[in-house]
Amino acid sequence: MLMKDLANLEARSQVQLASHMAGVAFNTAGLGLVHAMGHPLSAVYHQAHGQTLAIMLPLVMDFNLRHVGAAMAAKYARVAFLLQAGVHALSDEENARKAIATVAALSRLCGTAKSISDLGGKPGDIPVLVEQAALDVCMFMTARPASPEQLAQLYQAAM
Repeated sequence: MLMKDLANLEARSQVQLASHMAGVAFNTAGLGLVHAMGHPLSAVYHQAHGQTLAIMLPLVMDFNLRHVGAAMAAKYARVAFLLQAGVHALSDEENARKAIATVAALSRLCGTAKSISDLGGKPGDIPVLVEQAALDVCMFMTARPASPEQLAQLYQAAM
């Protein structure tokens, strides 16, 4: 893994290739809630978009799992296996939870496990963040759109 050996050129090239492939996929499939919520964080706090996505991704994955249901559990279970965290004896829901936990652990390993407060955010900023996220074009491509109240809850959890 690259984070354990930053001098590993093969791992670095694979990460670069994965980044390119992700960009191609974004163009094909569109983006969703995590990007709609990350964009305002990047704009308001002048932070790298990857950092803001890292803050929101585990929370948005949990939101999607709770609100989309079995279809999302099956997708996230597949993610758990791709991350080598899946366990065949577990249900899709349990493996989906493993995927979320693994994403959060990877963020800790990379040093991106931060809160909005760590970026300088204050609870009073949440209405502006919610307003911007609700209007973000990525909200139209998400698995389940979030209401303004749900956006506020997610931002509060990230605070």
